[in-house]
Amino acid sequence: MRAPQRPIDAPLPAFDDPALRRGLADMAHRHGWRLLVLFSSAAGDGPARDLDLAVLPRAVPSLFTQGAWIAALEERLTSWPVDLILLRPETSPVTRFEVFRRGRCLHEAEPGLFGRAQDRAFFLYADSEPLRRQLREVLHGDHRR
Repeated sequence: MRAPQRPIDAPLPAFDDPALRRGLADMAHRHGWRLLVLFSSAAGDGPARDLDLAVLPRAVPSLFTQGAWIAALEERLTSWPVDLILLRPETSPVTRFEVFRRGRCLHEAEPGLFGRAQDRAFFLYADSEPLRRQLREVLHGDHRR
């Protein structure tokens, strides 16, 4: 079930609020999330239509469980629809880069985990540049070296 429609000018949840942070940390412990990251427009200063969140789970959840996580997050973050990405080994380097480039850590299971995951995301992104360049050449017809 999706969150109720919120007014267009509704403010973002106050992620610095200690009560909200405790609630998110409780959810993370209950659901086995090692990381919870807010990313995309809601993590910056721009307008947001929804909340883009990424979780690094301890174990890969079923689709049913993922749906339950989204419902629980939408309930906690009153009236904001949530888009959820699971950070798994097969998550693309581009997606990881987008999550960690300007992502805001809302929960980490152990100190330093966010920084290590961010470093890994940047390394994988840089390492994938030759492949991304080849894809651009094929897609845009530019075969110059």
